[in-house]
Amino acid sequence: MTEKIGRKALFMGVASKKDDPLHGESEYNTCCRQLCTSLEAIKKGESSAPLDKEEFPEPLRPLVSGLEDLFKSIVEERNTLHLLKDAFEQNPVPIILKDESSHKLISSHTYDSLVESVVSPAPTAINQISLNEMTLITPVLGERIPGTLETHIDLNDGRRLVIEQTATPVFDENDSIEAICFSLHDLTPLKNLEEDLKEAALKADTLQSSTDHMVRMNPVPILMLDDGLKILQVNEAFNRMSGLAESDLLGRDYGTLRLLEMKGQTLDEILRFKKFGVSETVFEFPSGVHILQQYGIPIPVRDSPDKYRIMLLFFDITSLKEDEDRLKEQVVFLTEEVEDLRKIPPPVAVPQPVVPHATQPVPVIEPKHEPEVKAEPKIEKAAPAKIITHDVVEFEIGNEKYALDIHLAREIVEMMPITPIPRSPQYLCGIMNLRGEITNIININTILGVPDVDTRSGKKIIVLSSDATGGENIGIIVDDVHSVIQVLDNEVEQLGGGISSLSSAHIKGIIKTAESKTVELKKGEKGTKNLIIWIDMHRLLQDLVQLKKT
Repeated sequence: MTEKIGRKALFMGVASKKDDPLHGESEYNTCCRQLCTSLEAIKKGESSAPLDKEEFPEPLRPLVSGLEDLFKSIVEERNTLHLLKDAFEQNPVPIILKDESSHKLISSHTYDSLVESVVSPAPTAINQISLNEMTLITPVLGERIPGTLETHIDLNDGRRLVIEQTATPVFDENDSIEAICFSLHDLTPLKNLEEDLKEAALKADTLQSSTDHMVRMNPVPILMLDDGLKILQVNEAFNRMSGLAESDLLGRDYGTLRLLEMKGQTLDEILRFKKFGVSETVFEFPSGVHILQQYGIPIPVRDSPDKYRIMLLFFDITSLKEDEDRLKEQVVFLTEEVEDLRKIPPPVAVPQPVVPHATQPVPVIEPKHEPEVKAEPKIEKAAPAKIITHDVVEFEIGNEKYALDIHLAREIVEMMPITPIPRSPQYLCGIMNLRGEITNIININTILGVPDVDTRSGKKIIVLSSDATGGENIGIIVDDVHSVIQVLDNEVEQLGGGISSLSSAHIKGIIKTAESKTVELKKGEKGTKNLIIWIDMHRLLQDLVQLKKT
């Protein structure tokens, strides 16, 4: 029978094996220390040096390959959580994301603040939050739909909160549940109102009028139904929300309202069990479609204790649901962006200006004036004009040379994937992700009337500075970027009148410069004059904004 090497022998070394591939204990210890160093770096959140499995003995190479894959997945997961954290921190609702085993992935500041404000000597309060989450996980995983649970939490300032916890499953691209999002809603004001209304309903007839007044003047939309679900009373807040007059509602069956969707306790269940109930409803009113949190409170009838009315309170959560949908889209979008960010090449720095050997400006010498003698104007000599230079970036579009002011170019990057935008103008190619910033990409060929080449391979993108775009992220596609050159003012010629003036709206001038500025010439070779079209990028972008408005 072949003897198997045990776990102790694996870590202590097996000196008795002549064909030991580890070649001695010292080399083995060196390998173990290197692996432990990488593990410690990953545990601390640091980047570990890549492991070269060729440097390890053959028996350890599968282990090294497995560890490298594990390190990469850990780093990717940390990057994803970092992006998700930014989205969660902007959410005003206490919210936490956990995996299927109830391990915390990310939480909002409001959730952490709520946990910190819980009475510390009473562990049952904070444990109740975790207990509810554990209770909700099982049905959510099984039924794959959101679940709701209610609990009480005692705070350090002496208040007791009534919290409604909602668990929502988060699905991956394979429609499998990869996480559960828990959100906490404070029902304390509603519960207090419920208790006040119950107490008022049980009082004598002298309090009945005050109860009716409280319902009518309450800022929360309210309907009062009898046990047959006919509308007995409606307040002004409900009239404003729904766009329905009081005369259109009194005596009307609740079921005749246009209810599009309902999740939660029904009114029949509230009447049957004589118990508070909550549901999420979608109504279509004359004022529009509203997503409402509907709270039903059973109220006993004074003269008939076995009969109950139902008070319905409505909270409009339409905007909250829209924010929730946007947050879910951000979670999916950010997860996809993590993969795209790994494929983005490093940016290419804008080349430094090449200063030509220009004639030094002649200093201006001011003439001396004698106090008692006035100089004749014809004797004064005019100071020589100061030579003005311009730094421009020279680039190429359709085998023609163009230029723009260097202070309008933020950076130059290689071509990367561009996502088209439906129903966008012809000049807008789409958007791209540049290190986490959404950047609009403009096809300048369309604006200048230059024929475009179908392929984008080898092209570059000039990302414009905020001075040119007014704060927006905009880039233009060019065929190639040559260099940064310095142009003298006398080398620029303005377009005259005639036919060419029709296309001069976006052109500052024509630069006539020697070829030696952009092309390295051989010794003794004379350079020819190049014509470079100097684009007025400010005017071009302003016209695009005006075109978008019209």
